[in-house]
Amino acid sequence: MSLTLVARARPGPTGTALLLAPVGVLAGWAIMRLGGSRSAGAGWVAAHAVWIVGWGLFGLIITELWRRAGGSRPAGGSPRAEGSRPAGGSPRAGESSAPTAPARHNPAGRAGGSGRAAVAATAGAVVAAAGLLAVLGQMVVDIVVGVAAPDRARMNELFEQAFRIPGVHPVLYGFGPLLLIAGLVALFVQLAVLHRVRPGTTVLAVLGLLLISADTTVGPVARLVVMPAGLLCLWLSFSALVDADTAGRGRERAPA
Repeated sequence: MSLTLVARARPGPTGTALLLAPVGVLAGWAIMRLGGSRSAGAGWVAAHAVWIVGWGLFGLIITELWRRAGGSRPAGGSPRAEGSRPAGGSPRAGESSAPTAPARHNPAGRAGGSGRAAVAATAGAVVAAAGLLAVLGQMVVDIVVGVAAPDRARMNELFEQAFRIPGVHPVLYGFGPLLLIAGLVALFVQLAVLHRVRPGTTVLAVLGLLLISADTTVGPVARLVVMPAGLLCLWLSFSALVDADTAGRGRERAPA
């Protein structure tokens, strides 16, 4: 019996974004819970500045999910499925080493399927990107108000003034941020349908996104659990994507 050691490559910029984005959002949430939400001041501004970084990383994540879902394919083939074996790589435990029959050549069907996947992936990414812009816009408004207001009463007055501007409240604080959730859910579901992620990865991602979206609809006690639990589920799903990629690159670089 022989053992095969598989080297793991370090995650690239997108992998790092996948791992850090939920952590950044959780850090901003923690600062708010520790006092940043009580009044204007350094805590409020710091929390929202951290949120801008954390949520901003979702721009890279949306692009990566769009690519994996068929929006862009690397030269020579389809995006690699999570956990798939690279060409020429060694079989994993439990996999057969026997050669497999070549897939039937069906250019018309493959072109039609990839075209539909590209359209669906682009639609999901556009929706998610619109939601992300709404989230970041909300953060900017909150920071401006927090810097300009000396106390909570003045903050409320400034928010009322901002909300009188047509579209600010519904777009930045209403349905707008929910577009990010909807777009990410659509991308993960498409990845599962195309068998490019494991079902458990999509379940974790969707559960995490739904919990995050419920944060503003639950009571103060439940909010202490809902957001961290949602971000943990999301981090675990992102981590599965990064693990599959780094393991795959490690196999490709390992000596024969």
